[in-house]
Amino acid sequence: MVVIERHTRRTPQQERSRAKVQATLDAAAALIEAEGPDGVTTKSVASEAGFSVGTIYNYFESVDAIFDALVDRHVEKYLGEIRTLLEENDFADLGEAVVAVFDLSVRFFRRERGFRRLWFHTGAFDRYRKATQGDRNIFRALNDAYRGAGLLASAPERADLDRLVTWTYGSSLLELAFAMDPKGHEGVLERARALVRSGAMTLDAR
Repeated sequence: MVVIERHTRRTPQQERSRAKVQATLDAAAALIEAEGPDGVTTKSVASEAGFSVGTIYNYFESVDAIFDALVDRHVEKYLGEIRTLLEENDFADLGEAVVAVFDLSVRFFRRERGFRRLWFHTGAFDRYRKATQGDRNIFRALNDAYRGAGLLASAPERADLDRLVTWTYGSSLLELAFAMDPKGHEGVLERARALVRSGAMTLDAR
């Protein structure tokens, strides 16, 4: 919740207040998933959550602040699931682990309410990227998770750059797959899996 609090007017101290913030984000995610983000307003979020508009404004100054907090929650959850995946499985090599992370990403896009539509259709992810160096921030977190699982040795700067390139084209292909098909274009996803595995194995062999 610490990350989300960057976007709230005040830090919710009591459990009841924290629950209201989460309920607000849940309501926004449901509306984004059902209708797309463009028509979502503070008033519609309040109605969906069963709160007054005043209650929403106690915590968020605008609908964009709600979207920004929701993006942070999505990313925090996504990275947490990746860390758990890498900690709880014994992967034979980096290539196998990278494909497993890619498949987890696909499932996350399909399952997490509002995530795909926020990613593609609002400025929320652009603001996240600008505030946190976005993709590079996620990449660094992934690198740390791979290292923590013993899949990635300490490497020179050049290898880190090569891995960033591999992550970037894998991420771009993931976006392309879901831009072409809301459930993820299988042909693009298959090609992406092969490419990220090949790239990871090439780097692992260095």
